[in-house]
Amino acid sequence: IEVTINEDTEVEEAVFHYRKDGKGTWKRLVLNLDGDRYSGKINKGDLEGADEIEYYIVASDTTGFVGSLGSETDTETMRSSGESPGPGAMMAVVAMVSFVILGGRRER
Repeated sequence: IEVTINEDTEVEEAVFHYRKDGKGTWKRLVLNLDGDRYSGKINKGDLEGADEIEYYIVASDTTGFVGSLGSETDTETMRSSGESPGPGAMMAVVAMVSFVILGGRRER
């Protein structure tokens, strides 16, 4: 998973929340800064047998503001091949998961 977060202050934490086929427990993947993007890897077992992956992303900055793309009740969805997340399976995420904390939902 690769995410671009545009923020004028330092991002403290970026978390990708996901679950397969709209059911089950949400899994939490903390994304790590890698150049100018945040990235992380979903375990193959977490995708096995899934037709779709529901997800949302929450990022917080050092001033205490929180921005999100989606939420537990307003998720984003992508198709899954049910296999290891390679470039083909996850390119939709790279294209869709670019957001700005300033433009997203802010909470304090």
